[in-house]
This record gives sequence, structure tokens and C-alpha cells, in this order.
Amino acid sequence: MNRSPESQRNIVEDFVDQVRKYLTLIDTIEGRAPREFLLECAVVLPNLYALGMQLPDVDLPDDDPLEGKAPAVECTMGSIMKVLAGHDVYREVFDPFSDEEAIKGTLSDDLSEIYTDLKRSLLRYDGREAPSRRIAIWEWKFNLQIHWGHHLVAALHPIHCLIHDLDPDFLDSESDE
Repeated sequence: MNRSPESQRNIVEDFVDQVRKYLTLIDTIEGRAPREFLLECAVVLPNLYALGMQLPDVDLPDDDPLEGKAPAVECTMGSIMKVLAGHDVYREVFDPFSDEEAIKGTLSDDLSEIYTDLKRSLLRYDGREAPSRRIAIWEWKFNLQIHWGHHLVAALHPIHCLIHDLDPDFLDSESDE
């Protein structure tokens, strides 16, 4: 699909806005109610995925700047685990097209991996230099395909189940706080 440069800029700006919303959501998780937190995740995560799928293809600079050390980013999984308490672990099938057994995943791992990938590239993007911005867009798009996109899609199913009362113990944990 060919988009005008203006349309591509708007998609990137909208995506960056969603990245900032997600990072803020994770950065301000302390003391939040689990359901409130997951309700916000249920809105921001699909927006990130949809906009990420529309990011423009960009060419990397010729000097291969990806060989340099990526900015250090840390997301405290412990904060997410604390808010989710006993509702962090879920079961999933990693490859839905194979006969593999279900494995255990954790929302805290999924959400922190998404955070790390998005923030690392946002630090590049905020460098304001055209090559850094192109690299950030390329990283977001590439990592959507190979890393954070998998974590996002995996996290949505248990988030959906929790916020829509498919786990009655989850609502009971809300009233205990």
C-alpha cells in the first residue's frame, strides 16, 4: 500500500503517541488496581499492534549504526508481578500450527518485554536526528514481527479473560485490596 509522506508521518506520530501511553502505563503501575491496569492494557496494546502494522518501510543508513550498543532500558517485572499477584501466569501454545504442548507464560514477562523493545527504540527516536528516527522506525517494525508482537498477541488473550470475568478469582482479588 502506497501512502503519502504526510500519511506515513501521521502513522508514525500516532504510533509514537501510543508507545508513550504504554510506557507511562507501565511506569505508573505502582499501587494500581489489577483490573484497572489491565483495562488500560486492553486498549493500548491493540492500538500499538494496529499502528505498528502500518509503520512505513524505511531504509537503514549505509554506515550500519545498529552495530553500536543499544541504549540500556530496564523495566521492573516485579512491579507488574506485584499488581497482578496470583494472576500473572497463564498457559499458551507458542506455535498454534504445531502439536506442541501448552507452555506457561507470564503477563509480567510479556508486558516488560514489550516495554523494553518500545522504549529502547523511542530513546533512538527522541534523538531527533533523521538517521536515528529511521533506525527506530525500522526497529519497531522488525521487532513487532520477531519479538514484541509475539508478546503482545500472547498477552491479549489472558488479559481479555481476566477483565471479562472468565477467572472469578480475579474479581475477588479486586475486592481484597
